[in-house]
Amino acid sequence: MKAFRKPLAVFSSNYVAPLYPGGASIPQQLLGRIPGVATLLNSTPTEAQLTPVSLRKAQETPWVLPIDPILSVQGRHHIVRRQPLHGNQKGSIKERWGEEDHQVVLQGYFVGAQHYPEDEIARLHGYFTHNGPIGIITPVLQALGLRTFSIIRLTFPPTEGRLNQRYTLEAYSDQMDYQWFEDA
Repeated sequence: MKAFRKPLAVFSSNYVAPLYPGGASIPQQLLGRIPGVATLLNSTPTEAQLTPVSLRKAQETPWVLPIDPILSVQGRHHIVRRQPLHGNQKGSIKERWGEEDHQVVLQGYFVGAQHYPEDEIARLHGYFTHNGPIGIITPVLQALGLRTFSIIRLTFPPTEGRLNQRYTLEAYSDQMDYQWFEDA
């Protein structure tokens, strides 16, 4: 069985850095203030996968989220089940009518070093209120051929600590051909 690498690696006693290029280094004392990080650091990628994520609006430079979030992707087929009236066949007949939009969920944290992370929260909320598609750039979604999304829900749940804020962003894939995304 192939061994999995842990999502984060300790490079010194003071810093924990993502294994992915372009990720931000996170001071150890900040990680200690985030509930559940110890569990996350000891988990395998099948339990929790941190990945670098960038968000992009049309005609703007991509914004790399400061701390790599946990990413979840769900795809689904649209199946219609029909029950036969006669015959010896048991069960139902399944017809595949198409593929539904992929659902993407990002769960992450903003951690302020000296103050509450208002700027990051406002910037993320700006993507939520944007009237148009959002580009979500991450290796997992690129491998699936998914590039643009419509954000359907943004949640800021109660978070422990005065300088921390959790968030959950939910989006559906948008399969339209947007030329502005090709210009990146």
